[in-house]
Amino acid sequence: MRENKRGELLMDAIGSIDDRFIFEAQVALPKKRYAPLRRVLALCACTVLVMSLTLSLLVGLFSQKNSEAPGQEDHVGNTEPPVTDSHFADTLIGMKTETQSFASPLEREMLFEGETLLIWQYEDEEDYRICTLSDRDARRIKTALAEKNGFVRTDAEYDLGELEGFWICFGDGLVYTPYLENSNGNIGYGQLFDYDPELEPSQYFIELITNAIENAN
Repeated sequence: MRENKRGELLMDAIGSIDDRFIFEAQVALPKKRYAPLRRVLALCACTVLVMSLTLSLLVGLFSQKNSEAPGQEDHVGNTEPPVTDSHFADTLIGMKTETQSFASPLEREMLFEGETLLIWQYEDEEDYRICTLSDRDARRIKTALAEKNGFVRTDAEYDLGELEGFWICFGDGLVYTPYLENSNGNIGYGQLFDYDPELEPSQYFIELITNAIENAN
């Protein structure tokens, strides 16, 4: 009798269970899958390798870019040309070897022979570089020297490095230098003269001089 009572109570309890709970209990939850440890370690190793290769590539490109920057080229003898305060002086110093054929003692009569001469000297040489210009180059340089457009003023400590001086004579005995202002006191006659730079020639003037020297070779 007591056992039957207990059975009835159990059946009543089961019957009173909400169908929603029964349905949820019947749905199997999927098991979570975890990647094996060795697979995780392999993935980490690949990531580190890719990052290392990328960093090496970036460092290599940066180093190559720096080595190819202007002004860092190798020169004859693996030495860089002197660096002065004057781009014009640097240009002439850089042309020292190729203008060796212009080296000559300077005679006073040369300044009166009617030909336009570019004259410059390096501090370790007794001879001068004397370059005779064509009429076309002479006219351009004479105009640019008179106008001095784009020339800039220098300070008292302006260093020309190895360049001892640069002068221009148009064949009439008058001697000029682009490093000085246009004035009577800054012109020589029948001879070269020492000076302290007052001006730095413009890029246009430097190109005129460079082209004239190359045309005279």
